[in-house]
Amino acid sequence: MHKTVYLNFFDGIDPVKVNKFIQFTTEVIRQHQPTELYFLIASNGGDVDSGFVLYNFLLSLQGKIVVTMHNTGTIDSIANVIFAAGQNRYAAPNASFLFHGVSMNFGGPQNRTALKEALSRLEGMENRIALTVSKHSKLSTAELTG
Repeated sequence: MHKTVYLNFFDGIDPVKVNKFIQFTTEVIRQHQPTELYFLIASNGGDVDSGFVLYNFLLSLQGKIVVTMHNTGTIDSIANVIFAAGQNRYAAPNASFLFHGVSMNFGGPQNRTALKEALSRLEGMENRIALTVSKHSKLSTAELTG
């Protein structure tokens, strides 16, 4: 018997929200034992590492549960990676997707070594995002990083 549970996520991506979302989703699965989780999602993105945690969690459900993503507004930044985790992906007629580079805030003066490490981390995050989205779409990594 097919049983779909609909979950709405309209928020930014950060460690606290991702943790709560994973806990809530896990409890929904335990209580309702769905065959499909249908996520109605709109997000302006946020923390890259947290986004990959949620992406990997959603991938881990596949094979047991169908994961469907539906963009109900706008998907920006790291939310594109989360959206890509869906086996089925849909978008409302006026929905949008925004891709941009990763940025980082510095809490004060930085030395040369710290700046080099930060640049390396930024490049690594951008490449990881581009590779992940490319793997799940018809976009090339060059188009995503161009």
